[in-house]
Amino acid sequence: MREFLYHGVAYKSIKQCCAINNINYHKVRRLRRKYFLAEKDISKALDAAQDIISLTGTKLSSKYLEDSYKAYLRKLRSKDKKIIQANNLAQQLLKVV
Repeated sequence: MREFLYHGVAYKSIKQCCAINNINYHKVRRLRRKYFLAEKDISKALDAAQDIISLTGTKLSSKYLEDSYKAYLRKLRSKDKKIIQANNLAQQLLKVV
């Protein structure tokens, strides 16, 4: 990670900046992954994490769209597994009776 400036102070990493400024590091990571503007400019993500600016009206990152699609597929697979397990259990119970 290259060095960056945030409010005139140079930081070597996002984690270091978050620790010094008492910002939630994971929130910054999520914002950088979700929004294109925050991905390109770290200071925008840090400001958004502190509720100084809002990124909700900006363009979503392609990584976020891919992640949300993958999450949707995982949810469908898990529902399918639960349905199959319920059917297998019902069939086993019918065999016992």
